[in-house]
Amino acid sequence: MRYIIVRPLESLGTNTVLSYLVDSQKISYVSQGPLRMNVMKMLMHGFKMIPGHITPLLSINKMAVEDVRKQVAEKTQRGTTTLLTSARIDYLHEAERELKRTRHLLISSSIDYCIGLSLSPEKITPNIVRFCRQKKIPFIELVCEDFNQLTQVVWSEISFLYRR
Repeated sequence: MRYIIVRPLESLGTNTVLSYLVDSQKISYVSQGPLRMNVMKMLMHGFKMIPGHITPLLSINKMAVEDVRKQVAEKTQRGTTTLLTSARIDYLHEAERELKRTRHLLISSSIDYCIGLSLSPEKITPNIVRFCRQKKIPFIELVCEDFNQLTQVVWSEISFLYRR
């Protein structure tokens, strides 16, 4: 669904209006001045838009359900609006199942979330990067116990995939 958010910048002492075109839950265009399109408009006069607070809560798929709920409630009380979380995996064939489990743990929470993958550096391969691109997984957390783990990864193969 496409719509426009119209926000006057009265707090800056100007008559400038910012217009945000939202397409499929993403801001696709920002304009100084009104946008003239045949879509629904949402006026934000009298409301303030402030950035949300993003907090990490990583590798929750290995936690008990009660612990996850307790952690989410605690983060919400502290003012968190979005959780940055990950599904801990050891091998690629586990990824789909663990991502589904992580989503299931957070589905009933009242907080937004962003799910990535968490794995050790020696497990990162071009196949895992391809999987993340295909499933639109936004990040990979590397869990290191020693600096030498990072030197053993063939980064040239991985970086080649990101350039495409």
